Amino acid sequence: MKRRTVLTGALAGAAGVASSVGGFEAAEEFGQRSKRCARPAEGSTGAVDVDLMWRAGTDRREVALTFDDGPDPQWTPQVLDMLRRHSARATFFVVGKRVERYPELVRRTVAEGHEIGNHTWSHERLDECDRGRAVAQLRRGAAAITAVTGRAATLFRPPWGVIDPVGLLAAAEAGYQVVLWSALIRGRAPGADLDRTVATVTPGTVILGHDGGSTPRAELMSAFDSLLTQLTADGYRFVTVTALQERASSSQA
Repeated sequence: MKRRTVLTGALAGAAGVASSVGGFEAAEEFGQRSKRCARPAEGSTGAVDVDLMWRAGTDRREVALTFDDGPDPQWTPQVLDMLRRHSARATFFVVGKRVERYPELVRRTVAEGHEIGNHTWSHERLDECDRGRAVAQLRRGAAAITAVTGRAATLFRPPWGVIDPVGLLAAAEAGYQVVLWSALIRGRAPGADLDRTVATVTPGTVILGHDGGSTPRAELMSAFDSLLTQLTADGYRFVTVTALQERASSSQA
């Protein structure tokens, strides 16, 4: 499901936002952390279009498996090997400073047909950043991805799935689609999450997993392998987020 112009109507009213991205000065350096309600530049008014999705509207038995917080030298190769065994494609939301540290893993990910999305430079919560810091997090993460892959990311996932109007404005300015999720398999409860996901999955589901950070462990890898096995046997295909959306759009045309 995709919502556009999310900074108008109920969301804007709840956050007190009536702003255009153009009403802010660009920030090259990180600003101060600060919990706040979004505040536009003086005199700026209007609305901003933001694509925000957590599932795709489609009848095709296709889902998107996504991985956050990598690349990681221990877990990312295991995930990539697993995806190759199942002839599956996935989308990886990578942390910029880890892209710089492990560029070969990102190149392998792209070479094997997977998609790369921006997950900020250092995995900061955007609702604790002022606008300058939020913009810098997205820009520096984007620069790391482009430097390694030679192409710009078009998808963005906020750390912890937390994003408020300031983060949405920064994402809109960068031209990103914001991608959340509709199912997840966590490291602390992989078996229960696997069972729930298999029982409730529907065409267009976006599934969250991790190949980096503190979440991955052997039990989580086993749950991903079971997920791929069970859903493939049930007739599902695993595709990238972009492919899922493109096919959903074509089926609705």
